[in-house]
Amino acid sequence: EEFSLFAGLIKCGECGKALTIRKTNSKNPKDVYACVTYNRFGKQHCTQHRVDYDVLYQIVLDRARANSSGETFSSADREFFT
Repeated sequence: EEFSLFAGLIKCGECGKALTIRKTNSKNPKDVYACVTYNRFGKQHCTQHRVDYDVLYQIVLDRARANSSGETFSSADREFFT
């Protein structure tokens, strides 16, 4: 059984519900984290928030490496997650 590396850790900045992993509907499907409220109930309840798995993974990895070397998050990093 597959599990999501970030399961339970990512929340929608608008409705506060989880972002869950999904596949995009494209010729070359990608894994993305998308707002569960939007996916279940539509735009009447939340707007579409999503982030590519690969982008999120790289950001977290870069920040973990920076943190281990004493660097801190920048304001641009914080804006990415809001």
